[in-house]
Amino acid sequence: MLRKTVLAVCLFALTPWFHSLAQQKKEVTGEWDGTIAGKLRIIVRLEPGADKALHGSLESVDQGHLKIDVDEMSIDGTKVQLEMKKIGASYNAELSADGSELVGTWQQGGARVPLTLRRPGAVRAELKPTVRGRISLNPCPAGDGQGLCGSYEVYENRVTKTGRKIALHILILPALAEKPAADAVFGFGGGPGQAASEAYPFATFVAALRKQRDIVLIDQRGTGQSNPLRCAYDESSIQALLSGPSFVKDLDACRKELDTKADLTQYTTSIAADDADEVRDALGYEKIDLLGGSYGTLAALVYLRQHGDHVRSGVLEGVAPPDYRLPLPFAKTIQSALDHLFADCAADAKCHANFPNLKSEFETVVKRLDAAPATFEFPGADGKPQTVTLSRGAFVSGLRPMLYQPAIVSRLPYILHRAFENDFKLYTTAENAMRRAVNQSIARGLAFSVDCSDAVPFITEGDIARETAGTYLGDFDVRTHEKICDAWPHAKVSRDFLDPVRSDAPMLLISGEEDPATPPWLAQHAAEKLTHASVVAIPKGTHLTGAECIDHMIEQFVAQGSMSGIDTGCVNEVRNPAFFAPGPAK
Repeated sequence: MLRKTVLAVCLFALTPWFHSLAQQKKEVTGEWDGTIAGKLRIIVRLEPGADKALHGSLESVDQGHLKIDVDEMSIDGTKVQLEMKKIGASYNAELSADGSELVGTWQQGGARVPLTLRRPGAVRAELKPTVRGRISLNPCPAGDGQGLCGSYEVYENRVTKTGRKIALHILILPALAEKPAADAVFGFGGGPGQAASEAYPFATFVAALRKQRDIVLIDQRGTGQSNPLRCAYDESSIQALLSGPSFVKDLDACRKELDTKADLTQYTTSIAADDADEVRDALGYEKIDLLGGSYGTLAALVYLRQHGDHVRSGVLEGVAPPDYRLPLPFAKTIQSALDHLFADCAADAKCHANFPNLKSEFETVVKRLDAAPATFEFPGADGKPQTVTLSRGAFVSGLRPMLYQPAIVSRLPYILHRAFENDFKLYTTAENAMRRAVNQSIARGLAFSVDCSDAVPFITEGDIARETAGTYLGDFDVRTHEKICDAWPHAKVSRDFLDPVRSDAPMLLISGEEDPATPPWLAQHAAEKLTHASVVAIPKGTHLTGAECIDHMIEQFVAQGSMSGIDTGCVNEVRNPAFFAPGPAK
């Protein structure tokens, strides 16, 4: 009798849970539409099967309506988790209060982007035209939703305040809170040459910061929609894409074309910092929080130096201090990232079994290319083979952008092994994809104006000998930039630009130990004169590593304006995708 009573009590207790679970499934059942990173349209369908359990599938509209099964699904209250093992992707989201949206994060190959799925035909809440301070703003597309866009004119020559004016493009992602914080987060684009309005809307930590604060994204002069200084690339030439990071189709023609629309000596980091502060004042913000990644950290530090009285806090990822002098550090930073790759592969049982001599094989490739460049055929965009030549410097330089991407890093041991076997096709495929992606996002003319003003003039022969000797890259990147700067108009910047930035503002500096461009020792150097700086190193992090724990850390830091009580231990759990293991030879 006792056993029956207990069973009845248990069933009674479970009944509401069954009803709740059934209701949860009902609320998410059906079709959902969304776009990944603003490019790939997808349709997610969650439907009950013959077994009455909920089953899911994903359809990629822009990839031939490719259909992929959802292997695992979890529903807990308003939280939904989907896993697609075939493509190594997952989606974690929360159902909106009205049931019309799933708001969450898409993760695949080490990359994370915000993704909102909506019911077909669901009406999205629309922003309305408004005025902030002295600037009129209108609704505009932004990332996975809407923002407010406007422009603000500044003199190209801020000293004389005469002549040409530049309309700076502004994108604001308004805070979602009913009573937002008074301070706004100002994001500085990377590169140099990347537009802030393009770099930040798809960042998952921006979605978190936007809960309480406006996100203000100003396209730096010369980028995005702020009088962009772009140079044409020969995208049809594989040889051109393999020639280095700063190759353009015709440097002299680009300079002459841009001379008609810009004084190329007026596009420096310091001038852009003054632009940003003028916009801050025009928008009516007294205090702001700085947000920078890669070159954007340098831009944010320069703003902090010139207008620190308006800075409440700052978050810098992939830190480049003012004396970075791009591309001088690349020889050592690429070397460090490759050493980490070799060590990680050696410590991984499967990777070591497949590639037991990875480092020696790589060094053999470098020696061969040093003795004589490799010549091989590779198909162009039209499918016709092109004969290309790959030098030692170009080969090592091309590894840097690959080492940024965890999905490519996982395949690098195999790529390097194939190069050892004199097959550069995998390397060229990855290099081709990375260069094209970078070329699309960077206004190279602006990059030349910045690098040739703020960095290259301060690189001495002694610096080159000391920083590149004994490295795989050598002086390849530095010499490439020197040739460009010999032909590119640039400002005469005072050597004081290289001085460390001093500030008492709370600053969070984040770097990845395996970053091939801005590893932690540069963050430590930048923090020397920042009295309230906290430096966090991610053991398995690369360039601008994305992870939920890092997003949470950034959100907490900006919310309270300090690192007090914030646990950074989660960075030790950040992992890259598993190394690729080749199957049997075919």
